[in-house]
Amino acid sequence: MKSTNRLLMLITGVYSLLLSLHLVARRVFGDRFWWLSLVNTFTHLLFLPLLPLLALAAGLRNWRAALRLLPLAIFGGSRVLPRFLPKRHPLPSGTVLKVATFNVWGAHVTPPD
Repeated sequence: MKSTNRLLMLITGVYSLLLSLHLVARRVFGDRFWWLSLVNTFTHLLFLPLLPLLALAAGLRNWRAALRLLPLAIFGGSRVLPRFLPKRHPLPSGTVLKVATFNVWGAHVTPPD
């Protein structure tokens, strides 16, 4: 049990350090370097191990490991969750016109110049 907690502390420490360094480098340099731009493309995937690690830390009652991951989870959640919330649009006023089109671009049709 003790070796499991040590391994979890090592994994969460390395993971949180590397993810924090990436987020700082992303903030400071943006997409200035090609390799950082490539990693920035997949930043949302870098947050995927966060939830299982946090659940594992809580399940093993390793609160130090969970506290290491908690700020990253809050930051990641604050950046990702608003994208999934419904947006409030004002109700349309006046006459509403709905248009349906059936556009087909066949292989035998030449595109206009």
